[in-house]
Formats: sequence, C-alpha cells, structure tokens
Amino acid sequence: MGVNKIEEDVISEMIGDEAIPILNMLKEGKSVSEFRISKILKKEINEIRHILYKLHGLDLVDFERKKDDDKGWYVYFWLYKPKTMKHISSVHKKTKLTRMVERLEREKNHEFYICTNKCTRLNFETAFDFGYKCPECGTVLDYEEKNGKVTHLEKEVEKMRKVLKVI
Repeated sequence: MGVNKIEEDVISEMIGDEAIPILNMLKEGKSVSEFRISKILKKEINEIRHILYKLHGLDLVDFERKKDDDKGWYVYFWLYKPKTMKHISSVHKKTKLTRMVERLEREKNHEFYICTNKCTRLNFETAFDFGYKCPECGTVLDYEEKNGKVTHLEKEVEKMRKVLKVI
C-alpha cells in the first residue's frame, strides 16, 4: 500500500522526492521509529527528522514519544495519517490551479519580450522602459509569440481541472 501517483506528485512538489520512501514505510500501518527509518533508508537521522517534521507540519504524520529506559532519551515513533492526504492533495491542486489560471490570464493579456541570450523576459512596459534592450547583457529584445505558450497553459489548466475531479 505505497504512495499512489497523485500523492507522490503532491509530496514531491511540497516537500521533495526524498519524502516518498519515508511515507511508503509509514503507510504500512505500523508506527516506525525514526532510527529504524534512518537505518533502512541508509540516511542520516537529522535528514530523516527534517523530512518527518515537514510531513508533520502538513499533518500527514503523527508521532508518539517513548522514553528509552536504558539510555534515558526519548525515541519518536511515527505513524501515517491517511485521512489528511486527500485534503492536502485537494488544497494543493486547487492552489496550483489558481496560480496556473492567473498565469494564463497574464500570458493572454500582456505582451512579452525576451532576450535572445535567454537572460530575461520582460513585459511590454518594462521592455519599453529599458529601450527594448536586455538589462543583463544589453542585447536587443525580441517580441515573444504567445500562441504556443497560451495553448500549452490552457491544456495544463484543463488537465489540472480533470485531476481535481478525480480527487
């Protein structure tokens, strides 16, 4: 019962790919100590804790603290909270969709100029202020055709809307 594709995409975007193996271990249903996770994944304990704290911040995992009677320190046992994933995934995708729609509107409603050396991309007003020259290298800026970019963004927005229907 590992992380599915939608969950993996959300976690990768929000935390990073390094969180996926940890979440896969926790999704097995039993609480797991951070030391065991570190040992199995062959990663430093501090790196594992850092990721676990990020997952905890998203309310995807919870922990139980137990005192080690022999050594006298506390050991944290982590457990996956499956009910939270659907909500986080939905909120993340909705936020992403909102940003994509805003970008699409910007692309549709503005003209952009781009440096031939790929230094910068400026809107019409800023390009005009710089005399249609790149502020980085001084090269003359070219008008950027937006049809391909707009079409691509429209497809991405539609794809995201379909994903949200699945979630």
